[in-house]
This record gives sequence, C-alpha cells and structure tokens, in this order.
Amino acid sequence: MSGTGSNARLIHRNRNNDLYPLHGDSNSGAVIENLPAHVVLYTIMIRQAKTDGSPQHLPNVFYCANSPRMSRASDIAYRKIRSFILSGEVSPGMQLTEEKLSEICGVSRTPVRDAVRRLENELLLVRSASKRLSVADWSDDEIDEMFTLRAMLESHAAERAAQRMDAESLGQLRDINEQLTRAVSRETPDIATFLDTNRQFHDLILARAQSARLSKLLPALIEQPVLRRTANQFSQVDLMQSSSDHEELIAAFAAKDENWACAIMTSHIRRAFHSFKSATAAAIDD
Repeated sequence: MSGTGSNARLIHRNRNNDLYPLHGDSNSGAVIENLPAHVVLYTIMIRQAKTDGSPQHLPNVFYCANSPRMSRASDIAYRKIRSFILSGEVSPGMQLTEEKLSEICGVSRTPVRDAVRRLENELLLVRSASKRLSVADWSDDEIDEMFTLRAMLESHAAERAAQRMDAESLGQLRDINEQLTRAVSRETPDIATFLDTNRQFHDLILARAQSARLSKLLPALIEQPVLRRTANQFSQVDLMQSSSDHEELIAAFAAKDENWACAIMTSHIRRAFHSFKSATAAAIDD
C-alpha cells in the first residue's frame, strides 16, 4: 500500500462489523503525516493490542479509502460480479446481498459496495424502495428503447470508425468475423463463441471511433444478460445474417464510406432487434 497524504483517514471495522473512520487525539494514529500506510496500520494494531491486552482483540483494519489496493479490490469485485450477472447464472429479479457478493468475489464488503454502485449505474443491478438489491429485469418497452439507442449510437460509432479505420484494424475485423462465421456454421452453432466474437467485433469498431463519450455510453447497452440468455434461441439463419452484416460493414470501412457504414450498422441493429423479439416469443411458447 502506498503512503497517504496529510489528514487522511483510515477506515476501521469494529467487532460488530461496523465501518467507521478512526478518530482520536494526536497519539491515536487517526491523523497520518508523511508515513507509509503500512507503518501506520501496524502502529494502530500494536496500540490496540496493548489496550485490549490480547492480540485476539485486534481490530480488522481496512485499506485507506484512497488506497490503490482499495481501488484494485473494487475493480476485482466489479469484474467478478458483472461476469456473474452476464453469465446467466442468476435470473432477472433475483435478490442479492452484499454478503453473498463478497463471498463470490473473495473481497470484503467495502469494495463490493463500490462495485455495486457501478453496476447500478450500468442498470445491471437495481434497488427496490426498501433498498433490497436485485438483478435488473427489463420490460419489453425498455428493451425496445435499448435497441433504439444502440442503433443511434453504434451507427454513429461506425460512421466515425470509417473515417479512422486502418489496414491493421480491418485485418483484425476480418479475422474476428471469420471466427464468428465458423462458430455459427456448425451443425449446432457455438453460441458462446458467437457472443464473444460478436462483442470483439463491435468493441473494435468502438475503439476505432475514438470517442470517449461513446466508449462510456455504449457498453451498458451492448451487453445485457437478457440478450445473452436469448441468444440460444436465435435461428442459424439469424446468426449467419449477423456474419453477412459484418462482411458488409468491413467493405464499407475498407471504402472509408461513413454513410454506407452508418446505414449498414443501423440495419444490423434493427434486424438484431427483430431477431431478438422472435427468439423471445419462441422461448415463451416453449
């Protein structure tokens, strides 16, 4: 852990599992000045042991709030919880607790709370009026709006990417789509590979668009659990059409024709929406 600045506070958990900032007089260790954080933590633990008379009563001292380790733990929790949700292991509306998520991530509840806030912002997790945490469940109207926004934003990304596409990125797009085509051409399409390569294809277009705003807005719309679950219901014709759309997008990028790329991407997303609706209806009928 790195050192902390003057007047930084340490977060401390007591034996009742409550979190609070350390306070006290000049001898308590609450105010840190020009000392590495690990030295301060060790000093606090020794003083607490002397006060309580037993090492068994040592407090569980957590990372500084602005510590790089705290940030890393939060990132680990975010990635693991997000993967858990997107994997389809949890159903829409399923309630989750910070304790359960902490067990899944292997980190304390403090970084889990930070990760949960990020996932709430992405609309993957929601809180009820009573503050209960659950996996988001999207209505038909919300899904319709999501695809509409995707068409608007991804078509703009394709337009920008066409102006900035280079030979190396074009080659990568071709390689990715070849993998996707092989996956969906099998007698039993490989849906996991389709989802992975499809995401890589769209991610690369977004990267070539070179827009910080699009990079923040699009990810939450592109990958939703409801879409991943329903992909297993897509027909092979739908999956092959996705490959064909990608080929035409590559042609538009090679020609550096932003209007063509924009039109194809809009058509691609709208077609995906209707494929999704058909797959959803088939899943309900089953």
